[in-house]
Amino acid sequence: MTQSSPNRLHGERWHIGRHHRGGFTLVEVVVLMSIVALLMTLGGGLLRRLLTADRQIGRALETARQIDRLNSQLRRDVQTGDLDEGDTQGLPSRLSLRMADGRTIDYTVTGNRLTREVFTGETRQVRDSYVFPTGTGLEFDIASAGGEADPVGGVAGAGVGGTTAAGPRRVRLTLAFSRQLAGQPDLPRAAPPLRELTIEATLGRLRIAEPAAAGGTP
Repeated sequence: MTQSSPNRLHGERWHIGRHHRGGFTLVEVVVLMSIVALLMTLGGGLLRRLLTADRQIGRALETARQIDRLNSQLRRDVQTGDLDEGDTQGLPSRLSLRMADGRTIDYTVTGNRLTREVFTGETRQVRDSYVFPTGTGLEFDIASAGGEADPVGGVAGAGVGGTTAAGPRRVRLTLAFSRQLAGQPDLPRAAPPLRELTIEATLGRLRIAEPAAAGGTP
């Protein structure tokens, strides 16, 4: 019977042990899969947060564009327009301005949308819309330069024209929206507080100044 030499047996055992150490054990595979799953979960959560932040920034930028466009248009209309006591009956959801050239400009609030319509007689010439995030509150009111508005936004003793005994009248549009609706980060454990923004202009200011400028009278 042939006996194997000790060196040969030692070499076989070393070869077998090396072969076994070259693979992965079940424990190593499970640990690796757990690490990969954890990384995927963290990566997915981060991606969702990035997408949410991107949408919030987009809504905030669109809201800012709408406010800037409305601010320029409303101030110009109010400063060149006029109204009388009957025109305040639609407040706080409707404002009707009368222009010197006979046109009528109506601002109407419907939910989170503000519509601007320009009429010549009964014919509508222009229609613009300003859309804000759902839940935004919009209200018109009118007050004297140093006074408070009454419950429906009118001013006691107001007559035709941009001034009253208390001084020039001012038209205000108040927009109220939450930080979340405006694209700001959510506030945990509490309802997002309302944030208010006011667009205000003196009624008929440019309309009154035009005759003096044309006639050269200071």
